[in-house]
Amino acid sequence: MRTQDVRMMVVDDSVEMLDSVIALCSLLPDVRVVARASSALEALDVVRSVEVDVVLMDICMPGMDGFEATRRLLAGPRPPRILLFSTHEADAYAEAAQAAGAHGFLRKLDLRSELLPMVRLCGLVSRRSL
Repeated sequence: MRTQDVRMMVVDDSVEMLDSVIALCSLLPDVRVVARASSALEALDVVRSVEVDVVLMDICMPGMDGFEATRRLLAGPRPPRILLFSTHEADAYAEAAQAAGAHGFLRKLDLRSELLPMVRLCGLVSRRSL
């Protein structure tokens, strides 16, 4: 892994979505998926042991949702940049993501076109803030 690579974790309760997003990220030359989680609680555990620059996380998951997980991740000792995503298009989801402290909101339908620029920006900002 090159030093400029953005280290990313993907969180979604759908195995198919996890695999799809990780496959998409594998096409990006400066993004490395270093962790994956199938729930918000698992993501909170993983971040304790894996250094992550950016977390891409689904909002709607069983147990804890992405909003609460965002608040908890940002309260940790090494908070990553967080991008939340959802199948829902409502402005209320984007506003709630911002209120929770997320650095961005994406619709799942827009991942292919919007993910790379947002991850790169978040990764660069995360590295500069260290």
